[in-house]
Amino acid sequence: KLEVNYPNQKYYFVDTADHNLTLTIKNRPYHFKAVKIDGSTTTPMPGVHFEIHRQITVGGVTSFDLNPMPGFEDLMSDVEGVIPGLDDRLPPGTYQLREKETPEGYEELSKHTVFKVSETGYITLIENDPAVELSQESGEADQSIEYILTVKNMKPGIELPSTGGVGTRLIYLLGGLMTAFAAAALFIRRRRREAL
Repeated sequence: KLEVNYPNQKYYFVDTADHNLTLTIKNRPYHFKAVKIDGSTTTPMPGVHFEIHRQITVGGVTSFDLNPMPGFEDLMSDVEGVIPGLDDRLPPGTYQLREKETPEGYEELSKHTVFKVSETGYITLIENDPAVELSQESGEADQSIEYILTVKNMKPGIELPSTGGVGTRLIYLLGGLMTAFAAAALFIRRRRREAL
């Protein structure tokens, strides 16, 4: 006897022909999109240009092609910030997403975004700037998986403690100074009382 604990029978099939049990599992469909947003306000950033480079192996050496993939040389984010070409039609492989020019008034990303699309449509981030995130959600109706690659640009300034960097050190420094001033004020107050 074979029991399958999966709620949606669209993605598997049990065959009992010829007294043999055969379980056929189908891959869940997936959707993929990349969005460019302002890291502070989360508003879409239209008009930002990207290009995609594919990982290749030549003579046993694996690297990213110096030339962008044909048809992916200049991808401009639309009014909703969506970067065209990054969708479920992208063939399996490892890719590098490059922001061609940083929008004016924003910090440049520290590195290119490297992600992989597996044969079964599983998408993973391999290397990325901290401002780039990959989220995964389940579609209720068809049990599909939706991957959203979010590329944020940040305006120059102090980084928040949750992201580390100079902001964390600045907060520790200010906290230390405040503690020192409070201790000095308390010491002076005690000395004045003793003098009376």
